[in-house]
Amino acid sequence: MPFQSNGTVVFEGDAERAQDAALALAAHAGVEREVFTLTLDRVRDIVSDHDPAPDANRRELTLHARNRITLDATAQTDAGRRRCVLLDTGVGWVVSLNERARESNATPVLERLTGAPATSSGIPTLERLIDRFSRGRRSGVSARTSAVHFAVADPLSFDTDGGFRPPRRGAHS
Repeated sequence: MPFQSNGTVVFEGDAERAQDAALALAAHAGVEREVFTLTLDRVRDIVSDHDPAPDANRRELTLHARNRITLDATAQTDAGRRRCVLLDTGVGWVVSLNERARESNATPVLERLTGAPATSSGIPTLERLIDRFSRGRRSGVSARTSAVHFAVADPLSFDTDGGFRPPRRGAHS
């Protein structure tokens, strides 16, 4: 189920189904995408750890396809060049703090550190995702629901009937 046009898709199932979704997207739209997954429960845990902070509106969760990032001086120096600080890390994810609200600076930092694609969503966006699908959970969405992020250079679009449309040329994420 699309959450918003930035490529975030939430579905019931396990991480392997995310790969199936990526293959279906590639077959339908003719564009291959990287797929990163976290269960909705894991996203909720990360957000609940960072939401109480007074600067939560400047924090973002970045997903990547590597192991845990070491938050050492080299990583923080790279982050500082992009006007952010890396705060927390786990396997395949990092939470960062941007200098200014509505900036997304950790994606290029993590892409540089890992040498692979990454994708980010702000804590406020993730709060909306959790709120929307927590309400849905009471009506039958299970604990295995996964938040799937397609890391894209251009945002995906969804038809009103839920079908995929290829990204527009010149669109930005």
